[in-house]
Amino acid sequence: MADSKGDGCYCARAFVYVRFIGTHAQHDRIDAQTIKGKTMEIKPIKTKADYRATLVEIDGLMSARRNTPEGDRLDVLVTLVEAYEAKHFPIIKLARP
Repeated sequence: MADSKGDGCYCARAFVYVRFIGTHAQHDRIDAQTIKGKTMEIKPIKTKADYRATLVEIDGLMSARRNTPEGDRLDVLVTLVEAYEAKHFPIIKLARP
């Protein structure tokens, strides 16, 4: 994993099993999602404060092993961050001269 922008943000690729598709309001009514029999409370990233807090949590989970509750949480959080970044910080492709 590399800090490609030099801003302390790290990107990773992960696959997750989507258990819910709906609105933010519908999602907020869900207390927790169960992944592999473990309870994991995950909320959507709605604000910059949510985004920063999620990055801090991801940083604390970077040494988590795959296929553990911590590793699963890391995968889900990274996927949420990728979706937030794609929406709020899109990569603009410049035309070649």
